[in-house]
Amino acid sequence: MQSKIKWVVCMAAMMMISGTAHAYKIKSKSITINKPKERYEVSVSYPVIKGLKNKDIEATLNQTMLDWAQARITQFDKVIAEMQSEGMGSNLPGENALSITFNARVKSDVMLGISWDVYKNFIGNAHPSEVLNPIMYNLETGKVIALADLFKPGSHYLKRLSKICTERLNESFAGSGFTLFEDGLKPTTENYANFLVRPEGLYFVFNPYQVAPYVAGIQEVVIPYPFLQDILLTKYQ
Repeated sequence: MQSKIKWVVCMAAMMMISGTAHAYKIKSKSITINKPKERYEVSVSYPVIKGLKNKDIEATLNQTMLDWAQARITQFDKVIAEMQSEGMGSNLPGENALSITFNARVKSDVMLGISWDVYKNFIGNAHPSEVLNPIMYNLETGKVIALADLFKPGSHYLKRLSKICTERLNESFAGSGFTLFEDGLKPTTENYANFLVRPEGLYFVFNPYQVAPYVAGIQEVVIPYPFLQDILLTKYQ
């Protein structure tokens, strides 16, 4: 994986996501498709929750995570089909490869944070791509947690996040020779969609090309909760 830059200003523990033992477990299942003659390979691992008291919520979450993984395969196959329809790739080196792994980065009684690591390569590409897609799941409702769910209505939280992340990354890039892509840090929902609610703060991922050139790698910023205390909902403070 490419180098990552992580900023942590201070530590602010949250009891609701502290590292305590939990009744449920996270297991891994896989989808593997290998077609050597077609230079096509898919290897996908996805999480399965076992042991939640509410079995309906458990089933909903497991289906949601499986659907997410399968959607990535569908998107991958669509790109290949489009390339083939245009006569691209048949005489070029390489292979079409998709690899997805996951890491349970946040695990509490009420929330589960999965960081999906997605690696893709297409025949003829100059280089593969790798992105992180962290997603928070609510274990009490069975729904994906949106960033807006964490903040008070009308708090203009995106402007605050944009300001802090821009400052942190500008400090990080000072003297590096890289130019920060400001469009990728504007206060839009899309720009801050990749996040986790971690014990030390809100964690954001900026994948290659979003805020910097490919060679700069994946950028990560952690904003400690005291910096957001006045706009976070009470249960997240």
